[in-house]
Amino acid sequence: MGPAIRRWVTISHSEPMRPDVEADLINTFVVRARRERYISFLHTPRRRRDFLDTLYHFADFNPARVFPVKGRQDTAAAIIDELRRRGAGGECYVISVDADVDGTTGTLEDVIADVHTRREGTLVGCLPGRLGYYEGEMKRLILDANAAGRR
Repeated sequence: MGPAIRRWVTISHSEPMRPDVEADLINTFVVRARRERYISFLHTPRRRRDFLDTLYHFADFNPARVFPVKGRQDTAAAIIDELRRRGAGGECYVISVDADVDGTTGTLEDVIADVHTRREGTLVGCLPGRLGYYEGEMKRLILDANAAGRR
């Protein structure tokens, strides 16, 4: 059984979730040509769904900042360890196709344990302007702005 989501702090859905945090995630990890468009989508409830639907098979990450999760690394515990090794803090912010977790925050451990293998179409911000995690339908990625060029 996974961690209880009830420990997460839900952000009010009556206005844009956390526009500053969401814009930071997009500006840090998405290719320049798509950033402005995606940020505008996130700030409009009707268009937010359009952006969220792209998260199942998202293809617009900056390739220099993408590190695939493979083999023995593909466990929640190993991903948490790797994110911590890269500097992740205690709290994460979630953008997700899944309305139950979209716009929520939680501890690194709770968020990754809940998202890993169960919530495809999810982008997790682990350290503003620097570190994230992506759970897609066909792939999992660590996103690291400071490790560009290092594999």
